[in-house]
Amino acid sequence: MNEQPPPVPAAAKTSVLAIASLVLGILSVFCFGFLTAIPAIILGIVALVKINRAAGAKTGQGLAIAGLATGGVGLIFGTAILAALLLPAVANARERALRAACMSNERQIALVYLTYQQEHNGQAPQALDDLRKLVGNDQVFHCPADRDPGQPSYQLMPGGKVGDIILREKPGNHRRGGNVAYGDGHVEFQRTVPDR
Repeated sequence: MNEQPPPVPAAAKTSVLAIASLVLGILSVFCFGFLTAIPAIILGIVALVKINRAAGAKTGQGLAIAGLATGGVGLIFGTAILAALLLPAVANARERALRAACMSNERQIALVYLTYQQEHNGQAPQALDDLRKLVGNDQVFHCPADRDPGQPSYQLMPGGKVGDIILREKPGNHRRGGNVAYGDGHVEFQRTVPDR
């Protein structure tokens, strides 16, 4: 009797998706951050599903899990680096917006100052309280960046000629300086600390 040897089972193939997931995951940690992290995670999940459905015909489950893990680490690092890059830009934009709102307040006060002078034969107001009845909203006297809303954010200056500073902001409301209003009604940001 001739007995046939049992058939040799075909060698299981390693999943190409699992290998790709691992390679992309490693790249995400060391080079490309979240650009390759997301594909690494997706390919790792797809590879695990296909390996489980292959019933032993495919291997590479460890590679797929490693690709998922390194992709996750790359995603976290990439997101952290992106946030670190964006936070200063967001802070600068916020500062510019607060400075612009403050300038608008000072411009309104300067116009009321000029109106007061016209109504009082060229005499300048002596205090911000002299202008309160001409201003419709007390919020104008408070810079949005000021942390002490109980006191006015601006100080009236003596003078009143076109080139004189008639209104100055309390120091410390803005980084690198503060807003000032001139006797002709225009407002400028006056730097106290130079830009780097």
